[in-house]
Amino acid sequence: VDNDKNLNHEYPGLLMKVFRWPIIRLFNALPARVGRKIFFAFAGKKGDTKEVAKSAASHKALEIIYTYPERHAQGKTGLIDDFWEMFMINCRAARSRLKITIRELTFFIENVSSRKGKINLLSLGSGSARALIESLKNVQGKVGVETKLIDLSERAIKYSKKLAEEKGVSGIASY
Repeated sequence: VDNDKNLNHEYPGLLMKVFRWPIIRLFNALPARVGRKIFFAFAGKKGDTKEVAKSAASHKALEIIYTYPERHAQGKTGLIDDFWEMFMINCRAARSRLKITIRELTFFIENVSSRKGKINLLSLGSGSARALIESLKNVQGKVGVETKLIDLSERAIKYSKKLAEEKGVSGIASY
């Protein structure tokens, strides 16, 4: 368990702890297709729930999960998205994993560059490369890093380029 208070991990509140267990048990007891229908019944045409399911195993699904808190704060999520977000601890775990990865990558880049000078990074199956881009943003101007992103998905590569641009991170090549 990572107890780094600086990462602001998301922990379930008391209400969620009380109600989550019976709701999850109920869904697990239902036939899969019935549970799936209920799961999507109120999701709306473009809700997070449907988009994540439709984009499963892609950079897009993870990005929806990663950016949920920001979009929620901006009022860009629906009631059902908020409900499922509250009960699906997998999403919180994914965001915690992202925070830990950013912290560790930042530490690694700083540590290696202090011993070796300029470093080269290669990310295979990079997806959106959010963790790497955030890490590079943290060390920008302090260390020399040349980065290459490789992914089979052209959409993921385009997204990572756009994300790097939004974050003001340069020096990333993608293939």
